[in-house]
Amino acid sequence: MSITNTQGNIIIATPLVTGKIFRKSVIYIHTNDETGAVGVLLNVPMDYDVAIKWAQEIDWQYPDRIFHGGPVERQLGYVIHSPDYARETSIKLNDSLSYTGGRNIVDDINRGVGPDQFLLVTGYCSWQPKQLQTEIDNGMWMVADFDKDYFFQNLDREEGWEYAINIAAQNKTTKLLDMVDTA
Repeated sequence: MSITNTQGNIIIATPLVTGKIFRKSVIYIHTNDETGAVGVLLNVPMDYDVAIKWAQEIDWQYPDRIFHGGPVERQLGYVIHSPDYARETSIKLNDSLSYTGGRNIVDDINRGVGPDQFLLVTGYCSWQPKQLQTEIDNGMWMVADFDKDYFFQNLDREEGWEYAINIAAQNKTTKLLDMVDTA
């Protein structure tokens, strides 16, 4: 078995994943190292009534831009956003994504001086060391290259899952064609 590079990529649930929160999910893997893996769900918008309550509680003007990030620490919220915004609390995930926690980014977005693209995420996903690799080896997840166009699409679970499947298929087709061209 080879080690799959998931850090900085997305994983897409296969039909073998049947649990309610992870069924047809797409997850961006932020970290995957000897301590385990950490990621955030991308295609599970919060139920609108619950999002309205969250938005009112934190004075957030965009309840349609609140997503479940995962089952761990669901009371925590942070903003995943385009890299055109940075504060001392911002962490760069890659050349196309950053995340920032705290009140300042919420206020900046509400005032129109925040990032161009953003979504508020509650919670995150976490795996023990080697757990994610075992799940991939068992066919539970497909790994796809990161695609910046996937983020900020505001797709529901089904649409987001199908979009990610298409990204994975295009990636595999491109890699296959590249191999044929060099043969």
